[in-house]
Amino acid sequence: TNGKDGDNLFQSVTWDEEYAYFTLSDGTVITIPLSSTEVPETPETPEEPAGDTYGLMGDFENNNWTTDIALVADGDYLVAQDVVFANANNEGLAFKVRKNASWDVSYGADGSTYDLHSEIALTGGSNVFVNGEVGVKYDFYFTVEPMKIWVMTDGAKPGDAIPEPEEPETPEEPAG
Repeated sequence: TNGKDGDNLFQSVTWDEEYAYFTLSDGTVITIPLSSTEVPETPETPEEPAGDTYGLMGDFENNNWTTDIALVADGDYLVAQDVVFANANNEGLAFKVRKNASWDVSYGADGSTYDLHSEIALTGGSNVFVNGEVGVKYDFYFTVEPMKIWVMTDGAKPGDAIPEPEEPETPEEPAG
């Protein structure tokens, strides 16, 4: 009996807790172990991309417009800390913000030179320039909505009181 003409291939099918037994019409018994009754876990769905990323490009040490310095979420801001400028030009220290590590979408300013600790509105314009010093650590605080950035002295945050520059001490004149 081969089952082609509608006849039965199996004489019987039985099972216990561990095996299924198929008895063929010729008397041959095929024993197959049963799998566990547990439902296999559903594979985890891959996470969606976290969304847009933002980074700094500029005249930075160990970078010089070659790779983005990541802006990382920290409270209400995307932040890059301890960033050091390697070069300056006549306008000041230069940088831009890029979206998704691409020049397809980048944010600059209006070409003005801004003071440290100032709120800078970003547009699709030219480079952002700030007054500052080469070789000094700065912290960058960026917001997407509204599109703004602050370049702060190391450790300062937007809204902090701006540190006043220290006056040089005047030596006392000897009495005489």
